[in-house]
Amino acid sequence: KWARICEHVIRHYTEGWADGFHHTVAHWEIWNEPDNWDDPEQNESWHGTFEDYCRLYETASKHLKAKFPHLKIGGPASCGVAYLTGWDVPRAKHHLDCFHAFLRYVREHDCPLDFFSWHSYSTVESTMAQARYIRKKLDEAGFAGVPSVLDEWLPEPDHDKLGTAEQAAEVAAGLIAMQNGPVDAAAIYDARCSIGKYSVLFNPLTYEPHKAYWAFVAFNELRKCGTALDLGTQPGARNIRAAAARGADGAVAVMLANTGDEEAPFAIECADDNKRTTARTCRIVDAWRTWEEIPLPAALPPHSFILAHFSTNLTGKAQK
Repeated sequence: KWARICEHVIRHYTEGWADGFHHTVAHWEIWNEPDNWDDPEQNESWHGTFEDYCRLYETASKHLKAKFPHLKIGGPASCGVAYLTGWDVPRAKHHLDCFHAFLRYVREHDCPLDFFSWHSYSTVESTMAQARYIRKKLDEAGFAGVPSVLDEWLPEPDHDKLGTAEQAAEVAAGLIAMQNGPVDAAAIYDARCSIGKYSVLFNPLTYEPHKAYWAFVAFNELRKCGTALDLGTQPGARNIRAAAARGADGAVAVMLANTGDEEAPFAIECADDNKRTTARTCRIVDAWRTWEEIPLPAALPPHSFILAHFSTNLTGKAQK
């Protein structure tokens, strides 16, 4: 019955059924965080066992895929595998066990799985370690072509971090890390103008963007260039993350983030003559400035990120 209800929800929003719409919504996720707590009485989103959820997924995914073969059906909006990165508590172990159980159930029962979705509110380093593990296990389970979708993420949410340069640098670093790592799609949680600790992008008192908003503006400049470049960093530069892209005209945009507590020297050099180059434009977000245009600095301040545009191909390296 629930699967048939879902079918008609989809028809309402994509096929105009019941005075509906014709939205191009391609991805449909079955449930949300059914693995959040082992005790069904504690679980806000799923009041059954995880085995019950797997049976629901089988019924709904097969029904919906049969009705809408052109749409992407997936799940389970997993709580992730942070147990592997140091969150050593029974709840986190339950998340890990459910991850393995879900892959095993989907494989053994031949369920549709057009994408695997999961969540992380850990550090950038933990989130990327989880991403690598999830990709590895998807591939080993026979789901090598299944996208890994991180459809809720925010590094260590906290009311005290809202609007700060620290949070902005973490968000910038997260965007860069996911671009360079095994994440196929991601959605920050969230973009509401609200008082909650998850409302990372907008100030509910002023309706102005928080500093973290500008990380998305910067990353969009890379997207508009169109072609990602390999911009490596030296070993040991653990607080520095870098991404670069080239446009059709050969111009290059570089995004650098420093999540550390100390200033981080760096150099960006021309690939052809190995000399330091001059940026056409450079904008910075740090504790004192918000998307302010500056000359290309020789070091990133603590908890900061920059977006710089150049007219030539580049190589880059962090000096710290």
